[in-house]
Amino acid sequence: MCSGNCSVLLGDTPSPPSSSMTSHDPGHSVWSWAYAQCPDVDECSLGQHDCHPDAACLNTPGSYLCACKKGYIGDGKTFCERTCFEDCVHGRCSGPPDFQCECELGWTGSDCQEDCGCFGHSTCYQGVGTCDHCQDLTDGKIVNS
Repeated sequence: MCSGNCSVLLGDTPSPPSSSMTSHDPGHSVWSWAYAQCPDVDECSLGQHDCHPDAACLNTPGSYLCACKKGYIGDGKTFCERTCFEDCVHGRCSGPPDFQCECELGWTGSDCQEDCGCFGHSTCYQGVGTCDHCQDLTDGKIVNS
């Protein structure tokens, strides 16, 4: 990041490339120009960042941000720990070695976002609407109400 005016020197230029440039010395062909604000440097594409290997770098004006990739959690710089690839909406991540969502009772799907249709009283390992492990004094293959 720079502060104040940014100056750039161009060598072996017989005349200024644009009218906004001025010569340092009329006898030399070295020209410079100044910006009111420094042009942004993309630290991400230049590899000039300190993001964790399991993080993505996002260029911002004058700086950059690091964010852990999907399936990882952390600060993006010093650590990114493995977690479930999906956000476990109605459940929790099992942790190593599988890192799979473990759904709360009544929910299913890779991200535990699909309602079993069992009114929160059963799992549905055999498919949505098939209540295969009834709880709370309920019974039956399919819960109707």
